[in-house]
Amino acid sequence: MRKLTVLAPHLFTSLEQVRELSWAWMMSYNEERPHESLGNLPPSDFKRQLAA
Repeated sequence: MRKLTVLAPHLFTSLEQVRELSWAWMMSYNEERPHESLGNLPPSDFKRQLAA
């Protein structure tokens, strides 16, 4: 369902455009959003805490 909220409002003119937006969404979803398994921290913050 979340993919639809990202892609639905866009009209694409090329397959490359679809790939770029899909990649950006995937990176945001996997790397920037909080993860419950990481104590509701984004992976970057979790890694920073481990390094400290």
